[in-house]
Amino acid sequence: LWAGCLGIAKSLGGGSTSSVVRATRTFVAAWFMVCVMNMWIGVTQTGHAARAELPVFVLIFAVPVALAIGFAWRRLRRRDR
Repeated sequence: LWAGCLGIAKSLGGGSTSSVVRATRTFVAAWFMVCVMNMWIGVTQTGHAARAELPVFVLIFAVPVALAIGFAWRRLRRRDR
């Protein structure tokens, strides 16, 4: 999903700093919605308790977001040099 966001940003914005930031923000918002839907399905369809699904939600959301933000930050830092 993040690679798709970056690809669209690169084709529309030329890979500028603002397009990378916008792509990462778009990814975070979209990924949050995917994770919320995953949690909702886990609670309503499979019968898991919300309390049991919350750690899964945090893990599924936080790891890809941290990687995307870290990669974008590192890429932008290299550009500034």
